[in-house]
Amino acid sequence: MNSVFHISRLSYLSLISVTGADAAQFLQGQLTCNINQLTAQQASLAAYCTAKGRVISLVLVVKVPHGFYLLLPSSLKQTVLKRLRMYVLRSAVTLTELDDPNAVCGFKSSESHYLHTPLPAADFAVEQSSAVLIRIPSPLPRYLLLNSDEHHGADMPTADDEWRFDDISAGLPWFDAEQSEQHTPQMLSLEQWGAISFNKGCYTGQEIIARAHYLGKTKRSLLTAQLADEAGHTDVNGLAVLDGETGQVGGQVLIAQSYAGKQRLLIVIRDDSAASARLVLDNASHSLIDLQLV
Repeated sequence: MNSVFHISRLSYLSLISVTGADAAQFLQGQLTCNINQLTAQQASLAAYCTAKGRVISLVLVVKVPHGFYLLLPSSLKQTVLKRLRMYVLRSAVTLTELDDPNAVCGFKSSESHYLHTPLPAADFAVEQSSAVLIRIPSPLPRYLLLNSDEHHGADMPTADDEWRFDDISAGLPWFDAEQSEQHTPQMLSLEQWGAISFNKGCYTGQEIIARAHYLGKTKRSLLTAQLADEAGHTDVNGLAVLDGETGQVGGQVLIAQSYAGKQRLLIVIRDDSAASARLVLDNASHSLIDLQLV
């Protein structure tokens, strides 16, 4: 079977290349993860934050021979590029938008021979023999294929709905521009992914992020949920989440995606509201939210 049947284009994700002698030092002062601990075999999630500790975008940082790749939501690529360029100043850093439509592809298979390269075994592990291949959290093996010359120009199908559904199911908060700068990294449960370093030194937003960590002030977290009734719910991103008994606002839908007859959600919710016996959306039908995924 030809490999094209296993590889799909992912248009909801984009790539930025960061190169130059000062690339690592520059990113160390901008992102929440410890850039100096990255290897060519292990990528890391990170948050790019404002000075007030609010997440502008989730980023996956990959160390490559010529520098770094930053994988991020396509709707936030220009925002992140513009802000990063403001801080380059005299540093030896070049930021390049990789705008090939096949720069980010998804691959689902346990058969490595389709790509002629070993498949990474652990989450966010990287294989860089003939292509940049990254394993992404999922119950079934799935991988990102980045900027592959082998598939440059190939006419591939797009699988955004399926992959966003799988991302949400795994708890990966690839939110879009509408949710930018609304949440702290802890509200998005990024600590569980090792995406925040508390001992690497200063970076944008570090003081507020560290204070919330050490004082235990974060009272919201990210939960994966599902709508109990799929019918009639086409756009729920950004909707408030209510306690169905009291009507009080307990949280917000970060991102949602329908696929194969189900609609999965990532919700940012207050810890006290998460224990509610009945959570509903703030829409006309007060759609019931189920925290038990099936």
